[in-house]
Amino acid sequence: MIEAAEQLDAEWAKASLAPGSVEELVRRELASLALLLRRTPRHLERIATMIERGDLRARVSLLADEQDARAVARLVNRAVLALLGGVVGVLSVMLLGTQGGPPFTGDTSLFQFFGYFGLFCATVLILRVLVAVLRDGVS
Repeated sequence: MIEAAEQLDAEWAKASLAPGSVEELVRRELASLALLLRRTPRHLERIATMIERGDLRARVSLLADEQDARAVARLVNRAVLALLGGVVGVLSVMLLGTQGGPPFTGDTSLFQFFGYFGLFCATVLILRVLVAVLRDGVS
């Protein structure tokens, strides 16, 4: 059965690639495009007239598709989370570098506590963005 299918396929390929069949295919395609080709000069003239009068307008609707709006919203959310994580991380490092402050427990000051807590929060925010990006993929 496979041999018979291969023979049929070979015969069909020879018949479809024969010079006569390709020429016939081109003729059929040109005949179907003839109506479009006849209308083209009239359409071009109409467009040129509209340009001359200044009546040609184009309307572009940004984010008209719901999927586009969701993609932009996702991008903005990730950018805000990454920015917030970066700012919290920098402020936390600044708090850790600050000497003194009210005592919290033992040798740890309140500034150090808030610095370490801020670093934890910044790490969670940035990791959340990274996981979301990796989950969606590069494309």
